[in-house]
Amino acid sequence: MKKYFKAFFYSGDNPQPVYIYIFILLLLIIIMAVMRILEKGNFSDVLILGMCGFVVAWAGVLTAGQHKNKGE
Repeated sequence: MKKYFKAFFYSGDNPQPVYIYIFILLLLIIIMAVMRILEKGNFSDVLILGMCGFVVAWAGVLTAGQHKNKGE
């Protein structure tokens, strides 16, 4: 199990903090969405969708930058 988490958060032997932040934000989005569905929290749809959009855009920019650096 440890090697799967290491593969997600590390590139070789170097940690990739961006992926850790994206993972934490996704967990926060999931928690907010579940609390909204169960009516335990008062989170707006705009907040949840905005955070989803931010994470998707951040991952897209990161991926595009990696492809650009590789010459693809």
